[in-house]
Amino acid sequence: MKLTIDQIERFKGQINLKKINIQGQIKLSNTKVLIIGAGGIGSPVALFLARSGIKYFEIADFDKVSKSNLHRQVLFDEKDINKNKALVTKKKISLIDKKIKVKTFQHCPKDRLQAPVTIWFHGNPAGQHRPAQRQTKGTPGRTPGAGLAVQKAGHYRNPGTHSV
Repeated sequence: MKLTIDQIERFKGQINLKKINIQGQIKLSNTKVLIIGAGGIGSPVALFLARSGIKYFEIADFDKVSKSNLHRQVLFDEKDINKNKALVTKKKISLIDKKIKVKTFQHCPKDRLQAPVTIWFHGNPAGQHRPAQRQTKGTPGRTPGAGLAVQKAGHYRNPGTHSV
């Protein structure tokens, strides 16, 4: 895959970095991200990854935006109150780049936890979602800590509790 003129112009600040360059930006464009929990941690992760050039997202959250979320969940505003967080996140990150593709879930997509995604992110380290989410491959009976977990060829690697 090659970058378009628009992508080169949009991401030239990153492309000029030695550790990213054109090849790194192409990798970012092809990266697939699964975010579970689009709240206080998941919403800025979605925002920054979308702005970095990632084009494929899967976002899961059963919760709705409430007034008490607005001071810390950066994607949401008063117009979003009582709307599903995953759907609002899809709408807002799609405004960043029309080429962004987002699939949403209003439950924990257990089948996606073993699917070939590049980055798997759990935005709820306390495991406060529904109990069905508490069982993940590699960490029986508990949720992974907040942070990124790299998944290759369907194998989950628990990185501990590194924060983003």
